[in-house]
Amino acid sequence: MARPGKLWTAVAFVGVAILCACSSSSNGTSSQSSTGSVTGYSMAAAKQEGTVTLYTTLGSPQAFAEIESDFKKATGITLVISRQSGDTLQRWQADAARRNSPDVVELSDAGQIEGAIQGGLAAKFTPAAVVSGQIQPISLFAPYAYPTNFSAFGFAYNTNRVTPAQAKLLGSWSTSFNSAFKGSFGTDDPALVGGMASAMWIMKNALGPSAYTAMLNSLAVLKPRLYNSNVPMMAALASGDLSVVLGRSADISAELQKGAPIKFVYADPAPLSIGVIMVAKGAKHPQAARAFEDWYLSVQGQEDWCKAYATSPVNAKAPDCAMMAQESWYQTPTNTVQLTKVPSASDSAALLSQFKQIVGG
Repeated sequence: MARPGKLWTAVAFVGVAILCACSSSSNGTSSQSSTGSVTGYSMAAAKQEGTVTLYTTLGSPQAFAEIESDFKKATGITLVISRQSGDTLQRWQADAARRNSPDVVELSDAGQIEGAIQGGLAAKFTPAAVVSGQIQPISLFAPYAYPTNFSAFGFAYNTNRVTPAQAKLLGSWSTSFNSAFKGSFGTDDPALVGGMASAMWIMKNALGPSAYTAMLNSLAVLKPRLYNSNVPMMAALASGDLSVVLGRSADISAELQKGAPIKFVYADPAPLSIGVIMVAKGAKHPQAARAFEDWYLSVQGQEDWCKAYATSPVNAKAPDCAMMAQESWYQTPTNTVQLTKVPSASDSAALLSQFKQIVGG
């Protein structure tokens, strides 16, 4: 059975390339790559700073528990997590203006990632896993932001509420919005969940304006419940409160681990969602920030990520514990669409406005 992680390598984002063949020493001494990004830091200074603050739109406090614990054991540094919803970039900008910037930020909205880079909020840094080739960077965002996860969109459904005949219609954008799911269909609100905003942007470019608008109209007919996080949405699906949700493959892992009656079908085509991490230029703990990003993308950090989300790690050397791929019903996506153009601020505003006007939110 194909490992999902191998899939992401095969359909890697346009412009992905290894940045350099430089090295970073384990004791944190600094060096410079061909891109001018700092590849080193002082671990001694990082330990002296003692704390690192992470803004993230991903996961839940429970999912991050082992990550916090193992990072503390490995470095002696305390990880403080602030889970964000809505416009994380706006929060970052406001905090930076007050000189209260986070140390590291994890984002999944391509527009917000680009906004952080262009707005001068992100610092250049090349983690050791990228230097060694264990993780492939995305040239659209390097040397400021690096992938923590890839996930493809599709339709998760509760097998107690969706018949086999209905399930066969899921996947295709033209047949998935079945009237039988009216009132019991859920999805993330793109105004509040960055990964959903990126997926809608990718689909608009892949389908074309006319077909994309038709897709939104079909979705609107179902009167979908819009969520500000995948956690309550997937809990509602697992309980049977929802029949079907449009979301990322990674989102079902927590409920699947609990034995929920859930299956997943990749969309055709399936937009690829990314999560990236970046060091804040105004970080209060700049050395600890680099130490955390370095560890987070390492084999150990990615193994913890895999355990937390039961989804394939992006580090090629990390063991894969993707739960969904072990299920008898699992099928890898056959047709994916990728981010080839980063939306401008006006692009993002227009995208969200159209979604709100047609679907709601």
